[in-house]
Amino acid sequence: MFSGKFSSILVPAGLFFIGAVLLFIYLFLKRNLGIYIRESLDRVPGSQSGLILNAYERLALLCERIQPGPLAMRLQTPQLNAQALSQAMIVAIQQEFDHNISQQIYISEKLWNIILLARDEAIYEIIHTAGELSPETGSGTLTQKLMEQRQNSSLNKALQAIRNEAKLHVKV
Repeated sequence: MFSGKFSSILVPAGLFFIGAVLLFIYLFLKRNLGIYIRESLDRVPGSQSGLILNAYERLALLCERIQPGPLAMRLQTPQLNAQALSQAMIVAIQQEFDHNISQQIYISEKLWNIILLARDEAIYEIIHTAGELSPETGSGTLTQKLMEQRQNSSLNKALQAIRNEAKLHVKV
């Protein structure tokens, strides 16, 4: 009688324990084996091309995200005046840039300098355009002026340079 009650508790508990151990082993191996495989692939010649293409993608996205007009539209709120919006935009550009700064190791120095110049010109464009407005001017006016200037953006030239250099790494 006692052994029947004891075994009715012990068998499910044992199965649960074995299942938990097997799940732990599976998750441990899956995680560590995946890391090992990725590290092994990184040592294979030619496997860096994925990292390089990823860098071009991230830098293209950076150039798109720091375009002054669209950036102003994303950050614009009725509470902000033109001066506050321009300051928020400059902070956002620097944060985006800082987030992607490590990508420079995968691209040419010439392309990196083009991106630096484009970033600096975008910041200058924001400062210059905001400086033409009175500090109390609403953020909508600054956004509108920046959207009008988008076609002449040096960031568009940087995007073209990214595409050109990326094509050198992609066999089409």
